[in-house]
Amino acid sequence: MNDFIPEIKIIGIGGAGSNIVSKMGNFINHVELYILDTNQKSLSKHSLKNKILIGKSGIGTGSKSDIGKRAFNESVENIKSLFKDTDLIFLIAGFGGGTGTGVLPEIAKVLKEMGILTLSVITKPFNFEGKIRERIANEGLNNLKNTSDSYLIIDNNKISKLAKSNLTFLEAFSLVDEFISKIIKEIVLILTTPSFINLDFADLKNILKNSGKSVVAIGEGRGNNKIKDVLDTTFSNSLLEDYDISKATKFILNMIISDDVSYEDVQSLVQQLKEKLYYKENTQIIFGVNIDKNLENQIRLTLIASGFDEKIMEIYKNDKILYRNHKVSS
Repeated sequence: MNDFIPEIKIIGIGGAGSNIVSKMGNFINHVELYILDTNQKSLSKHSLKNKILIGKSGIGTGSKSDIGKRAFNESVENIKSLFKDTDLIFLIAGFGGGTGTGVLPEIAKVLKEMGILTLSVITKPFNFEGKIRERIANEGLNNLKNTSDSYLIIDNNKISKLAKSNLTFLEAFSLVDEFISKIIKEIVLILTTPSFINLDFADLKNILKNSGKSVVAIGEGRGNNKIKDVLDTTFSNSLLEDYDISKATKFILNMIISDDVSYEDVQSLVQQLKEKLYYKENTQIIFGVNIDKNLENQIRLTLIASGFDEKIMEIYKNDKILYRNHKVSS
């Protein structure tokens, strides 16, 4: 039995990232929350304990990413000291401004060099924010591709596909915040909750280390149509930037099921998932199951896909699903 729980931290960078992480509060266990900014005034409005001001001016970047990069370099030794004993760090930022765009690729590079697994979650600006912010965001994404172990791109412009048509401005931003929080919470639960078929930190590291762009999808179903519903909700209604799932080669599939779900149901779901994921010769699937006695006739699924880049994906010789240590959850 492996009871190792990794040291996990979440860092919100810049205005958007700080807002998202501050709202997480205490609902995610086993993690430490941090916010980091170049603007002292922006930091002061948050009640979160762990606040990091970088750079010497404290007045922000004026939407110039090179100033954000310079501010990080002025504080890099402090960053290294704060996070040196960490196993996994989530980095969250909105791209298009100066701090998030300039700082996140730099801190991801440093953390990766320290041997820390990094998963970056990036939001792209809304179309109405203009071409300049879009250009800055794209420059930041190009820099990020060479630094973070893995990254998710959230497309703010897909919000309308998830919500009612009369969504207010504040509700639109809250929806993005909630979506990101849900993704991170599910990953943390996978790593920190004992399961019947267990997934561990080594599995996540295997899937995400040096994997570049990734996709996380979450779905659930209950009742007689639970398999169809969990598949439909997993593969639709996502704010994540569109990727061709057939190009992915590495997957984590983690199920949380009620204790009345049958063996045949699980087998059927796995088979249909393999078909939807275009399971092929070089595909690796790491599979986990947790039984939640508080659920009834229900299946929840978290899917993590990576290995989209031909230059960095690992090629696996044998068709197989890798089952992990069996643990009975309490």
